[in-house]
Amino acid sequence: MEKDQENISAQRGFPDVNMKIEILNKCVNENIKTENLEECDIFLDILKCDQCDYQTTKEKNLKYHIDSVHLDIENCKCDQCDFQTSGNGGLTRHLKSAHQDIKRFKRSKHDFQANQTKHLEKHTDNVHPDKDKFKCNICDYQVNRKNGLERHIKVCISV
Repeated sequence: MEKDQENISAQRGFPDVNMKIEILNKCVNENIKTENLEECDIFLDILKCDQCDYQTTKEKNLKYHIDSVHLDIENCKCDQCDFQTSGNGGLTRHLKSAHQDIKRFKRSKHDFQANQTKHLEKHTDNVHPDKDKFKCNICDYQVNRKNGLERHIKVCISV
């Protein structure tokens, strides 16, 4: 068995605090209503790297982590700058956001445009806080911004 394949079959187990937050955020984003973390389907599939503390819920993320961090594989290089990555997806995103003036994501309310959804989401969260409130699935806390809910969940979990 290849070295990176051994790591992908790393043990599954109880997540650390950061992974709990990631899982709860996914549950919130997918509108999974649960009062107990263990009831969330995502909880059942935590993959751990056997060389460090990295944890994820997706095998492709673990493989990417192992390739880029532990095996130092950066086989995808940008031909326009010194950017390197271990995956074609990362190179494609880099090319579109850094070297092409493509604004695929637009606000309907005004002229804001972005080349990545995360930039549009950040704009929407920060500039248009009047949208639906984000609700904690552990307690009754509500907030207008997603990052506010993420900060709250960290506190809620540690209590």
